[in-house]
Amino acid sequence: MHNSKKMKKVAFIYVIPPVTKSVYTGYHHGLASLSAVLKRSLKTSNRLFILEKSCITKMSMDLKDFGPELVLVTSCSGQIQLAKAFLEAYQKSCRKPFVIVGGPHATALPEETLRIGGVDSVCVGEGEAAVADFAPKFFSNENYTETPGLWFKTPDKNIIRNDPSPFLHPDDLPFPDRELFDFQSFINAMPHEVGPEFMGSRGCVFNCSYCATGKIHGAGVRLRSPGKLIQEIRSVTESYSGIKIIGFHDNIFTLDKEWLREFCERYRKEVAIPYWCNTRVDCLTEDDVKWLKRSKCRRIHMGIESGSERIRRDILGRFISNRSIQEAFQCVKRHGIKAVAFNMIGLPTETEDDIMETILLNRAIRPSWIILSIFQPYPGTDIYPFCVKKPGVSEGASEDYYSCQKILEQTSVSTEKVKYYFSRFIPQVYDS
Repeated sequence: MHNSKKMKKVAFIYVIPPVTKSVYTGYHHGLASLSAVLKRSLKTSNRLFILEKSCITKMSMDLKDFGPELVLVTSCSGQIQLAKAFLEAYQKSCRKPFVIVGGPHATALPEETLRIGGVDSVCVGEGEAAVADFAPKFFSNENYTETPGLWFKTPDKNIIRNDPSPFLHPDDLPFPDRELFDFQSFINAMPHEVGPEFMGSRGCVFNCSYCATGKIHGAGVRLRSPGKLIQEIRSVTESYSGIKIIGFHDNIFTLDKEWLREFCERYRKEVAIPYWCNTRVDCLTEDDVKWLKRSKCRRIHMGIESGSERIRRDILGRFISNRSIQEAFQCVKRHGIKAVAFNMIGLPTETEDDIMETILLNRAIRPSWIILSIFQPYPGTDIYPFCVKKPGVSEGASEDYYSCQKILEQTSVSTEKVKYYFSRFIPQVYDS
């Protein structure tokens, strides 16, 4: 029985890849939002535990010392084996808490995730509504097995599959609980590159074959009101020091033009701290760039992914021409904003000529910064069945996005060639 008079303890486990110069494992929007929801509804005592290979034993001891009744875990496919190893060992604890696993992997493969020892439930999709519904019942010893958005493992190893939870409007959620993290240390670590991070929307209207955003957040976009977003930004800038830049993690920050103009104008007057954001080249006009510049945008991130129009169109589902990419990057740079380019190699059906096209396109646009990764097919994406013969082969995912751990084997280009171009990509762009 849960003691209703005692503070309810909830542990959040953030499973991360090995930390390198290329891998950023800072603030997690989802965990911070879930923590805020629980604190608002139940006034829980929440603590974050960061799980990486080097600290499994210590984390297990720290978790036992904290003694949570409920544990919420988030994991991507690349980290699910680490999460599995930890949870299956931790279930032998003398007082095992109730464990819910969420995140992209659990959403894509809920049954596989439920089979992990020590896992009692999985969250499919967004978690705020599901956890807000589940937690009061759990801590009050009421029946929680019909909670929308959660699947449960029964004692006889059957599965209770509930319908999805409703999508909440972001304006109805409390501001994320940044105190769950050592948030000041994130700001101090990369003060001119990252800074405090925010989201002005959820979802995406596009359906790129390698992305699972639609599976997690549904079709379409839910926009926060500019006023609510600025209110959150101001609360953070007043609570933390040394803020040189802030960032927006929205998939496409410039999607809604009316929203963008209202936000930029208010941000310029009420915040005026330099910032960075993400967008697509086909969702960015010169007027947008002028509004961004005026409101102190200093850096824009855009995906090239491949220099081959065939690959982008037929494999990745991105109907964008090379000419539009060049024009967008030229426009951003013309207005004095840094342009960051995302690229992938090792793509399905890709040839050596296709890789060279990607290098040549980057050479033509000369981004301020190139982010290069090896393509990996993740469960839940449309491209996954095309790449992986056996369903559920999540063990093939690399621990991080920017290494040569796993390369899709194919006849069109050798693994050795992909490794070569990965190591030589950036020099071939800039040293020419």
